[in-house]
Amino acid sequence: MRRLFSALVLLVLAGLSTANAQTRGVTGRVVDAADRPLDGVEVLVTGTNINTFTNQEGVFTLSVPAGAVQLMVRQIGYRRAVVNVPAGVSAVDVITLVQDVLRLEEVVVTGHATGVERRNLANAVATVNAAELAKAPAASVEQMLAGKVAGVDFRENSGAPGGGSRVRLRGMTSIIGSGEPLYVIDGVIVSDQKLDVGMNAVSRAQGSSSIASTSQMNPINRIADLNPNDIESVEVLKGASAAAIYGSRASNGVILIQTKRGRVGAPRFQFRQGFGVAMRSFSYNGGRVFQTLEDAIASFGPQAADHWSPNYEVYNLEDQLSGRKPLQVETTASMSGGTENTRYYVSGQIRHEPGIVILTEANKANLRINLDQDIGDNFTIATGLEVLHTSADRGMFGNDNAGTSYYFVLPHHPNFFDLRPTCEDGVKRAVCDNPKTASYPENPFVASNPLQSAALMDRNDKVWRIIGTGRLDWEALTTGTHQLRFGLNGGFDEFTQTGDIVSPPELQFEPDDGLPGTRVLSYAASLNTNVNFNAVHRLATSSLTATSSFGIQYEFRNLNVSRNAARGLVAGTANLGSGISQLIEEVNQTEKDFGLFIQEELLLKERLLLTAGLRADRSSNNALTDEYYFYPKAAASYRLPMAGGLLSELKLRGAYGQTGNRPIYGQKFSNMYTTNVTGVGGTLISGSAGNPTAKPERQAEYEGGVDAQLFGGRWLVELTGYRKVVKDLLLRQTLPPSTGFSSQVFNGGVLRVNGFEAVVSGSVIQTRNALLTLGLNFAMNRSKILELPVPPFRAGGFFTQGAIFIEQDSSATQWVAYDTVPGTGMDLNPATYLRTQGDAEPRWTSGMTMSYAFKGLSLSSTLEAQKGGLINLGTWRHWDMRRNGFDHDEIDPVTGEKVGELRRRFMRTVPRTYTRDASYIRMRELRVAMEIPSGIYEKLWGGIRSANVSLSGRDLFTDQKILGGDFYPGNDPAVANYNSGDQAANNVQFTREFASYPSSRSFWFQIDFGF
Repeated sequence: MRRLFSALVLLVLAGLSTANAQTRGVTGRVVDAADRPLDGVEVLVTGTNINTFTNQEGVFTLSVPAGAVQLMVRQIGYRRAVVNVPAGVSAVDVITLVQDVLRLEEVVVTGHATGVERRNLANAVATVNAAELAKAPAASVEQMLAGKVAGVDFRENSGAPGGGSRVRLRGMTSIIGSGEPLYVIDGVIVSDQKLDVGMNAVSRAQGSSSIASTSQMNPINRIADLNPNDIESVEVLKGASAAAIYGSRASNGVILIQTKRGRVGAPRFQFRQGFGVAMRSFSYNGGRVFQTLEDAIASFGPQAADHWSPNYEVYNLEDQLSGRKPLQVETTASMSGGTENTRYYVSGQIRHEPGIVILTEANKANLRINLDQDIGDNFTIATGLEVLHTSADRGMFGNDNAGTSYYFVLPHHPNFFDLRPTCEDGVKRAVCDNPKTASYPENPFVASNPLQSAALMDRNDKVWRIIGTGRLDWEALTTGTHQLRFGLNGGFDEFTQTGDIVSPPELQFEPDDGLPGTRVLSYAASLNTNVNFNAVHRLATSSLTATSSFGIQYEFRNLNVSRNAARGLVAGTANLGSGISQLIEEVNQTEKDFGLFIQEELLLKERLLLTAGLRADRSSNNALTDEYYFYPKAAASYRLPMAGGLLSELKLRGAYGQTGNRPIYGQKFSNMYTTNVTGVGGTLISGSAGNPTAKPERQAEYEGGVDAQLFGGRWLVELTGYRKVVKDLLLRQTLPPSTGFSSQVFNGGVLRVNGFEAVVSGSVIQTRNALLTLGLNFAMNRSKILELPVPPFRAGGFFTQGAIFIEQDSSATQWVAYDTVPGTGMDLNPATYLRTQGDAEPRWTSGMTMSYAFKGLSLSSTLEAQKGGLINLGTWRHWDMRRNGFDHDEIDPVTGEKVGELRRRFMRTVPRTYTRDASYIRMRELRVAMEIPSGIYEKLWGGIRSANVSLSGRDLFTDQKILGGDFYPGNDPAVANYNSGDQAANNVQFTREFASYPSSRSFWFQIDFGF
């Protein structure tokens, strides 16, 4: 073996010395269609691994074999160019690259350390670059993706500042397991945790025995911490056939985020200053105007007589709460550059986002440093470090059983009573300069004054976070045809989140439980780390490229959460120790995963791509921690050149892959909890039995598609169909009392999802000075429970209002409720009167993007549409409960009855009254930008190299009628704040809204300078 290895080394060295002896230098220059130099362009000798990159002037120098060669010149965002260089020629003419509107040249990730150009890709993988993301400022990157990617269902938890959303790819993947995608930044798996700071101790949304209620308090998800301006590209692996490289954590898809990095050249500075204004986009129109005292008493009781008067002044509490139009400010700056050996990128962001609701806000500060260092000719180190700090005060919203939530009080309060405080100067205002000295009127109708709660309650949610990434690449072997590369990639994501809530005793709702005054302190520490080792061999010839890869991955996650609540604060002291009633909660979770993978990719004559791979995973969440679960993948694509004309190229593709969804943490154990019996401490076993055979859900997906290039490659049509089957579903079964347990989570059942996606993109105009591009995406999917080894069950919600109901041979997102026919006298309760109201899953979703540039002027927009789906109008239901809806007195033309009374009469017997079609069309983004002529900014300072100004808007309008949706004021069809946390019901509860933070539209002015 030693002799064989020595012989191989000698042969390689001999080949290298021979190649070096028979080479020559070739120089050239690369520019774009406007004759501007392009830096960072790769120049590759076709059929070899010999390459180099252009400098800031677009110039390259490359050592090539002495004979005739062919150069391939390519850069992401441009169409490749092929240049023939005869023997003896040392310089080539200027090479012009044309913008690649279809982005067929970009490399899409297909493995942990490998990628394939999009034009050969066998999967429907969506990518969004920096220019497409940054059309209009947003609180988080998910908001920027809305409407731009087929098969991505985006839902906001609320309209609160700081973001807060959920993303689901290609429909259902689990019933009670995790339903959200895996996020990876520069190769490091990061957290998207959602943690409530303990508001349930005040609102009692889920009762008084718990401090936190993540599922009903719409917290911020941690991906919202990121600075979207740092992102170079986002790649969405929607299906198992593409995401299989991540194994048992990829069942819900993977979102890969690549951050910006430095390029060779002198330092370049970019500075952007933005100013925005936000305003409420939906309104309840102030509630009912009461024409008679009898109507007021019927709604609010005899105390209404003390405050109602004919022709009374209407006090619009909603406008007082959420009628603000605050100024928002965002400042970003970056610096990049470097030499051939050292490249750097440094950026920072400060964002101040006051909310449209009084005294709410979110703040964000980020600092990122990316550094790339070449060591000799064979080693490259790429590192990244980001420090983030966020803080938020999101007010009191969401479900509420204590009269605390602002939008719970709103429908239960008449508009003839003024809740505004009297300030020190004797004037009534919604917000006083010194709230503690203001006089707040007692609310005689609801034991709460939201204006007082907003002013006197302290709500602080702060996060410090560090994300570190690193990669070491070793080019162990590089010859004309062979390349062997080893890579070590890893990093960490660590954050601490602190919450401090003080609800003082003087708030009007506090004495209701006999324990006035509440204090909640919460602390959470999260750590995610992962390390990957990769070995990649690449064989490149004139007709074949073979890429073989092998890798090992280790992941570690730890989450530690502690919450302390005290009620009944003695003498108003806000110390936890002064509380009469105290409650403590603690969560500790540690998870470890280990995986192995191998993959082979063959590209024949740049036409046929064949891929096969295998991933093996084990996890501490599985009952058998040492057992490996295997996830295979295979894919193929073939590009058929056509004669031209209408159809210039046709690609056929197909893929298969498997992924997993790990068991819920702690599912394999029968947990214990402490108790107190007459002062004696003890422990009890919980009612849920552990599962000694817990294993991952297994998803298998078949995907096939056709891609067609039209009109000489100016347009691209991508059609994709898929079927995914999820077996070994995580389900909950009822156990007989003789076992000593009430239930157990186990593996069983089968879910199927069929879907279709279509993407059309291309250029309408593409000249030297003008470019008009359009993009359209469309997606639909249908789910069905094929096997269900337990009786049908309610997965979320209540049958009196509407719930997701899981039963065999039915959709996994069907919406079911008790439903009687008016006037028949049917009993409400028997299950025989359950009726399917519709499906929470939209019939289809779509998005359209447009971008137009003419010389220095540009215009871009994003439209988003949804047909079908359901939204349950919880807030509007409460308006009718109090006979307080703005349209209550309108007459129904069929029955002659007041519409408010009609809805109220069938409130519980016909729940579909408040379950409505959620179809809509929304203008997600609109932006107009103009480059400032150089003659203007050069007078200010000659160091400025570019400047532009822009006006943009986000969520400018939403129409709920064009596609047949039901319009009801006050409700955003794209917001669902129930089950917005990490709970299992997150998968199916996409449709419920109650007392959420109102949605808003925003307008921004930005000015950019480049130095």
